[in-house]
Amino acid sequence: MIAWLALSACQEPDPELVALARAFSEYDRGRAALEAGRPADAVAALDAALAVRPGDPLLGAWRAHALAESGDVAGAVKGFDAVLEAWPDFTPARLLRGTLRLQLGDVDGAATDVKRAVGQDWLAARSLRLDPVIGPWLEDPRFAALPRESLRVAVQGPEGSVFIGSEAMVRIGVLGADDDPIHLDLAGQGPWELASVTESTRPTTDGPLRDLRLGLRAKGAGRVEVAGQVVAGPWRAPLPSLVLESVAPPGTPVVESRLVWATPSEVLAGRAVPSAFIGAAGLVVVVEPGDDVAISPQPSAPPVRYEREGVAVAFVFPDVREAVSVEVRHEGELIRRGPPDPEAAAR
Repeated sequence: MIAWLALSACQEPDPELVALARAFSEYDRGRAALEAGRPADAVAALDAALAVRPGDPLLGAWRAHALAESGDVAGAVKGFDAVLEAWPDFTPARLLRGTLRLQLGDVDGAATDVKRAVGQDWLAARSLRLDPVIGPWLEDPRFAALPRESLRVAVQGPEGSVFIGSEAMVRIGVLGADDDPIHLDLAGQGPWELASVTESTRPTTDGPLRDLRLGLRAKGAGRVEVAGQVVAGPWRAPLPSLVLESVAPPGTPVVESRLVWATPSEVLAGRAVPSAFIGAAGLVVVVEPGDDVAISPQPSAPPVRYEREGVAVAFVFPDVREAVSVEVRHEGELIRRGPPDPEAAAR
């Protein structure tokens, strides 16, 4: 042990490690200066880092970014030129150079950079629409090769006709909705009513897939073509073709109704569990999955059931507009009994 301590005391520091430590120190100083709004100081610190590690593409990219922040856009572009010559697949640097080229009026060069940086990554291309510099240019023909989707929506409807009184299942899969509530902005007149909606999320290589399973009940005979769009946050996409057809015995009265579309993520958004209130849609009772709900006096029509798997369930009684008593039991234990709360209290 004493011999080891003696050897350590005599050992010279590794010059390469000392240089690396100095470069990291200057890099940290440059980042801190940028965050403090002092881009000139950041450029000086990153110059010092590059003096120790010349040609380092990461340090060069941060120096180019600091030049851009200082107002030297042309100098920043030249800096990114050098970085990308050494590291052509450095995607953030290429995207930043494309943004700066737009500021200099080089639209062709910007389009080349953006298209190479994004490729066919539709989610990355979508995020560019929110960019204050690139977004307004995306309708220019020079950017036409970029993916145009905001959301990816797939629909699976019932096969064939459904007999009156039966339920049909419609599945709507949505990619790109992230955590935003999904809204179905749909139109369609026909003898159908919404009975239930279950919403779940599962991972895919393109991000989380939001899976909506809608149970629709046939109230009469007829055919309805559902059209419209799916909305999630700032994004929207048209609904693929969906046709619902139902049959009934001869002489069955014709029933026309407007389908009311809603999803669990928007019905349950911000709601307390358990809670009950009377809103625009009628009586809404929000509970955990598996809880028992009893309404007194008992409503004449069954509720529409909205479930977000593993999160909560909302029972909506459209015909209940007056005060009732709502009882909720969790695993057999009574946890709520009484009239609905004011709607604000249910959030």
